[in-house]
Amino acid sequence: MKVKWLKDNTPSTMNDHIQSSLNSKNPHIHILTLEINNTNNDRIQIERDGKSYFITIKKVPLNEQGSYTAKISTHKIQISSQFKIVACLGTFGATILSYSSMIQAISRFFIIILYKHRILLTFRIHWLMIIISWIISSIIASSLLISSVAYQYEDESRVCTLTRKNFLISFLSSIIIFIFPMITITILYGIIIWHIKQHKHINLGSTNASRAQRNTKVFKNIFIFTSILGIGGIPYLISTIVNRIVPIPWPLYSISFLFIACASAIGSLAILLTNEQTKEIFCAKLHCRQLIRTGQVRNKKLARINQIMPYYNKA
Repeated sequence: MKVKWLKDNTPSTMNDHIQSSLNSKNPHIHILTLEINNTNNDRIQIERDGKSYFITIKKVPLNEQGSYTAKISTHKIQISSQFKIVACLGTFGATILSYSSMIQAISRFFIIILYKHRILLTFRIHWLMIIISWIISSIIASSLLISSVAYQYEDESRVCTLTRKNFLISFLSSIIIFIFPMITITILYGIIIWHIKQHKHINLGSTNASRAQRNTKVFKNIFIFTSILGIGGIPYLISTIVNRIVPIPWPLYSISFLFIACASAIGSLAILLTNEQTKEIFCAKLHCRQLIRTGQVRNKKLARINQIMPYYNKA
């Protein structure tokens, strides 16, 4: 159990009374009468068994010497279901961002390495991967919503979020949401880089080598998404591990939460600006110009069998 005085220090005798009171059969509501001398404390936060409690001190003057009677009542913080749903949606959004980057890496792996398997390059397979990523993200977020200790109000960051004060849940969530997609993306793009270098050395004039060179630009864009993913997840993971060893200061709670929110926003903006077709349409709408697109003749058989490749094979 952790007792945290939100203002100044208080005599240890009062801490002993609070500890013994909370260890009783009914730890939710207690009223104690103590005599304390000139303390400015009026609110305390207590953490016990993954749950938070508030202690409110009502000071009643007894005499002119400044002695007080403190009526201490504790009650469990009731987190409204709507705030937990908001925290769940935030977790869902961060998970979607992570797994979307992983899906893009898998798509590039299919196009560059497994291009001979035409079934892997169709829109049907890509839509299936997108749907699966959304299902997995919703399962992760909703399973945390079922847990009573996952989404908690953090007094340090002033938000209801996936708390870092429960080490097991926060650490496993970091692994599933951030670390696993990052490792998968790193492995896939490591294979892609090796494949591109091999084709450059073997036969620079072949069609496969030209395709690999054209995909280098897309690889750089996905590398940006991976960096954004790491920037968003690493502060949260570090704060979780450090808080397990020693209590972290309150700014780290807010900073790690801010990094995740900013990474999600920047990641969405990067998707918009790194897509050539989307960027052209956005610029045309922004400058109130009519978008003129030059049509290109496509192989109808290629468009019917392989609907992904024509876009990536444009010169």
